[in-house]
Amino acid sequence: MKETIETVVALCASELNNLHPLAAIVLRQLNGGETPDADCVQNTLDAAKHGADGGFNGFTYSAECETFVSSNLDAIRRSIFKDARDYDLNAVAFVQSWPAVKRNDATAEEIMDALYGQLSDECDAKTGIVDALAWYALESVGRALEDYLEGSAE
Repeated sequence: MKETIETVVALCASELNNLHPLAAIVLRQLNGGETPDADCVQNTLDAAKHGADGGFNGFTYSAECETFVSSNLDAIRRSIFKDARDYDLNAVAFVQSWPAVKRNDATAEEIMDALYGQLSDECDAKTGIVDALAWYALESVGRALEDYLEGSAE
């Protein structure tokens, strides 16, 4: 059976989180706190393909990103640590490799502070790091959904 965007929409939160541990919270953020619909699933796929920094509902403005990250930091951090291990990197090196973080010249200490919710408002790179953490969540969920949809087509 070929899975479609509609079958993704029909999955409950626990099933979505089997696809990616951040899936339910990312899709809900994209849809303004409401149950995900086909448009937000498509937007997640688009973010994976083109990058989340292009502006997606709930992930466009720094204030939205900061609220999302602060509300979901533990889950985001666990996902980053897992992905970093998959690339044989430590979490800081993994985050430092992201273009949005590179553009802001974030230090290793600033990244660690961000991963543990200790980043000072005085940090010049704060907005870039926090936005990048939110965009990471969106893009990584998009890639997982893409893999799910492509894998089921075989």
